[in-house]
Amino acid sequence: METLNEVGIDSNHLPNPELYIIINGQPTKSNNVWRSLVDVNKIKAAPRKLKEINCLYTNVDNDSIDESSKNVIQVVSNTTCKMLEKANDQDLEGLSAYTIRNLDSKIATGSDISQYKLMNVEEAPIDNRQEHLDLLCFPTLFPTGQYGEHHPRQSYPAQTLSFSEYIKSRLLKKDSRFRRNHSYCLHYYELKINKALKTGIYNLLKTTRGNVGQTVAEILGKIDVLDEEFEGNLSTMLAPIRGTNQYWFRVKGEVKAMIAEYGSPTLFLTLSCAEYD
Repeated sequence: METLNEVGIDSNHLPNPELYIIINGQPTKSNNVWRSLVDVNKIKAAPRKLKEINCLYTNVDNDSIDESSKNVIQVVSNTTCKMLEKANDQDLEGLSAYTIRNLDSKIATGSDISQYKLMNVEEAPIDNRQEHLDLLCFPTLFPTGQYGEHHPRQSYPAQTLSFSEYIKSRLLKKDSRFRRNHSYCLHYYELKINKALKTGIYNLLKTTRGNVGQTVAEILGKIDVLDEEFEGNLSTMLAPIRGTNQYWFRVKGEVKAMIAEYGSPTLFLTLSCAEYD
C-alpha cells in the first residue's frame, strides 16, 4: 500500500487520470462483496475546497492521504479491476466484527479485544467531548463548519437547545441529508446511549451504598462468582438504555401496574366515510 507521494505523483497534478481507490462494501447474503471506484482527483480536490470555506480545515495537509487509511483502501492505476468478488471466511470474520447487532443477540464468544479488533487500532482515540466533533467528522453536512450542535443560537424565550431537541430538529427537518446519512445517525445514537448510561450510573451511585470502599479486585471477584446482589445493582445502569432487558423489564412492570389499576386496555376503531371522498 502506497500513498500518492510514495508513488511519485505531484500533489497539484495527477498525470494519470485513471487513478482510483477501491472501496469494498459489506458482504451480501450470498457472500458477494461489491467494490466501488472513487476518483482520486475528487479526493484531492475535497480538502482543498474545505480549506477555503471551512475554518476548521485550515491546517489540513493536501499533499498526502491519511496514513491510517492504508488498511482499508487500495490504490490502483486503472478501472479494469473486478467490481464483484467472493468473500472468504477471513473477510467475513473481519467485517462481522464491525456489524451492528442487537444487544441480546447470540454471537460468537471471545474477548472484547479479539471481537472488536481493538488490537488493530493504532491511532489515538477521538475524544467525543470535543466541541466541534460533528463539524469535523461530517464536512459534507456542514461544509462551512458552522451550525453544529454547539453553535450559539437565539431562541425565545432565551434558553439553550437541549440535546434531544437538537437531534429531533436535525432528523425531522425538511432537508433530508441528515437523516439519510447513516454515519451521522449512528454517531448521535452512540452519544444518546452514552448519556443514558451515565444517567444509569448516577442513579446507581445514589441508590446503592454497599460498594463504597471496595477495591477493584473485590468488585471483579464479585463479577467472577456471579454475585446476584451485585449483578442486580449493575443491571440498574442499563435500565435507561432502550432495547436492553432491564429497560423492557421496567416498561413491562409499568404496563402490568396500569392493567392492575385500570383494568385491561380497550381498543376503539372509528371509521368515517368522509375519508373516502
